[in-house]
Amino acid sequence: MISEITKQITIQRNNGKVQPFYEQIRRQLYRMIETETLKKGACLPNISALSKNLNVNYRTIKSALELLEKDGAIHCEPNKRAVVAWSGKS
Repeated sequence: MISEITKQITIQRNNGKVQPFYEQIRRQLYRMIETETLKKGACLPNISALSKNLNVNYRTIKSALELLEKDGAIHCEPNKRAVVAWSGKS
């Protein structure tokens, strides 16, 4: 599952005016939820695994997931994986 998710996330790494990495990741995960690539109840990979596979800092992933939780797209519990909280087509 982790490779399926990370293959669909692309991060622009040039020094021009691009969105911060956490925002790029948040937007792409949100779109995956919205289009039901990630369905309601699906567990996201843990932060460490996403961080390693996307080659970004742990805090970057944590920030993206915190924003998704604030948006109501995912639900996070301490020491557990984040879970998709809603389906984009429901």
